[in-house]
Amino acid sequence: MESQGSLSGIPGKRAWLVHDTKTPGFLTAAFIARRLRAEGCSWASFAGRSRTAKGIVTDRAKEFWERGVARLEEVIEPGDRVYFCCIPLLTYENFVIPREASNRIRKRLGNHGRFEVLSQRWPDQYSEIDIKSRLVPFELGEGTNALTSRFERSIAELILAASHQADPSQVDPEVHHLLDQLGRALSLCYRDPTPSYDAGRDLLESFLDEETAERLMKQWRGTPTEQSPGWALTPIAPNRVYSILIPSGEKEHREGKVRRVLRAQTDDHSAIGIGVQKPSPDNFRIYLLRCSDVVVDRPSLLRLLWEDGRRFDVPLPTETSGWIVADENTLTFVSEISKEASTPSAAEVLQTSIQEWAKEVSTKLRGDMGAPAILSKVLCQAGDEALKELDLAKKYVPRTLRFRPADTIIRFDAGNRTKKGDIRRTLVLTIEVGSDDGAAFLMRGDGYVLLKLEYLLQGVLLGLVSSRDPWLWSVRLVDRIRLNPEFRSTIDSDKLVEAMKRDVEAASIQDMEPSSVIGRALKEVGASMIVAYRETEMIGPSVQYGRAVASLAAYLAEGRQESLQVLDLFSGSGFSARVLKDRCQNSMLICVDAAVAMDQSLVAARRDVLWLQTTVEQLFGEPRGKGILSRQFDLIALDPPHAALLSISFGGLLETLSKCTKWLVIYQGHTSQSGSGQAVSTAIRKFFPKNQAETVVVDSEEIVVCGPDEWDGGTRRVRFADAIEKIKADLQHGGHAVRS
Repeated sequence: MESQGSLSGIPGKRAWLVHDTKTPGFLTAAFIARRLRAEGCSWASFAGRSRTAKGIVTDRAKEFWERGVARLEEVIEPGDRVYFCCIPLLTYENFVIPREASNRIRKRLGNHGRFEVLSQRWPDQYSEIDIKSRLVPFELGEGTNALTSRFERSIAELILAASHQADPSQVDPEVHHLLDQLGRALSLCYRDPTPSYDAGRDLLESFLDEETAERLMKQWRGTPTEQSPGWALTPIAPNRVYSILIPSGEKEHREGKVRRVLRAQTDDHSAIGIGVQKPSPDNFRIYLLRCSDVVVDRPSLLRLLWEDGRRFDVPLPTETSGWIVADENTLTFVSEISKEASTPSAAEVLQTSIQEWAKEVSTKLRGDMGAPAILSKVLCQAGDEALKELDLAKKYVPRTLRFRPADTIIRFDAGNRTKKGDIRRTLVLTIEVGSDDGAAFLMRGDGYVLLKLEYLLQGVLLGLVSSRDPWLWSVRLVDRIRLNPEFRSTIDSDKLVEAMKRDVEAASIQDMEPSSVIGRALKEVGASMIVAYRETEMIGPSVQYGRAVASLAAYLAEGRQESLQVLDLFSGSGFSARVLKDRCQNSMLICVDAAVAMDQSLVAARRDVLWLQTTVEQLFGEPRGKGILSRQFDLIALDPPHAALLSISFGGLLETLSKCTKWLVIYQGHTSQSGSGQAVSTAIRKFFPKNQAETVVVDSEEIVVCGPDEWDGGTRRVRFADAIEKIKADLQHGGHAVRS
């Protein structure tokens, strides 16, 4: 069943292509073989449908993993490459057999070998045995050159269609015909259970030469569509559901032939076909499938079957019976009836039951379908990466929070705002939540992190839709995304209640880069913790802003007898307060923050700071004089959330501050958001008409300083220009790049 490729290769550089004898796997192996030839790597293919399990691969995945894989282990050597091309991984209860087999293969190949899995489905469960698979044809170019030749692109497009991932409305009927002929050729290659050589390898090698392969495909395109005389196709409901009776003597009884017959009878791609085959008195098969392999505008047969499957619990005196799932719209019921209790009418009873059900669901528009592989993979992987970024302390992902790709579905329903008769399509992504703390992280603050994650993924979806990539056509199937967190049954309600209360808390800086601006600044002030908001955002420290405020305060306080009166709004982590008090002891400092308490901040141990945990609205009140605080300050500094800058500038706060101080410092944010800085400057000119204002850029951070031309500092006159130069000099001395 195995044969060494006849290509000249680098001595000791060998590869083994293992495919499942079906069209997607064969084409994937052909694509990889072409790449191996370009690298000068010799190769061998292993394929077959040996019922005696003498081959490396059989058409039954269980036989491969339990017996066939052992033969592969016998021939591979250290340093070899092994490629699994669309080899399915069956669902074992604990994946022990495939995990042990793959570990043995990897151990045998050694550090210099390579073991790669290329799959036509996702999720394909290889992650359960710690193997990262690549989805074909989308990730065929990973680790190699891009699809550089026209012929390689053609092979990739054939894989797309053969694996039922192409847009059904855009697949040329000739492509279906070509794939049917290729499937027939593969079936002929592996029909003999004990061949003297691997005929499929010869077919595979023909794809290495473009002229040979294109001549072969041209021949297949010209082959007339196979007729099936003697097949009886009886419509059950007009142009919707059909029953196909397959003669008992028919050897090739796979669902592909049923679909071809059905496709020839109707233009309705969603029509349901019921194929019945009874090869012997003791066996029968019932095929239940859609006319098209890919139906994207209605629930899938598999999902509908899950809902209604109990009605098919027909009592059968069988040795084995049950449903085999090829894909979400291709199902086969196989039954082997015990000879001692043979009941010829059993198939008819079951067929009648299935026919009645098929008539009911043939026009059903509401329900679920499994998400196409690329749509599911892109969104679930983007979701996992987004969760990692949102998990500030790296406590939950992937240990207790992760997306569950197997449960990714598209739900068809009519929403409350949907036009009557229209169907809304929702992509539902399930997040597995495995702990109390993980649940609180996701859901506290009215689902703060969950909503951020949902908005991020909606943005990813919109970006993919706008790309108009024909290979990513499936992203246009859905109107919106919804996240479905599933909590494990062992979550403790009391612990969850406590965890939900932790909006702001101190977090370790162990993951902070020590050489970063923040890392060095925290070390200078002796801090070992940061302040985290809902475990997803670090509250400050705004290092450049804090040092600028401290520099200005120290300059204004020089030579003063009385304390400099300073109000620090949106104090956050307390870093600006900490460095200000370290540099300007002659100051009376009041800090205000709505979310952070003093004992959570970097000034928790200070006795010379007054900390008010309140909002600025409560602090000043409206109208003025009704708030907590009503007094004058020498300097007011504020580091507001960037999204709040406009409302602060023109929503009344800046006007209020203009009546409370002569000096003002506002942290505008990163230079990439300079548009907001222009709005802040406009507001300052409006509400501080007699003052000067200058934007100081420190590294990449913009800080707006506002003050009078000259200010009476008590023992000296302070000029605005001198204050700006002092701030710049101090920041430059601290190692920052400064410009106006």
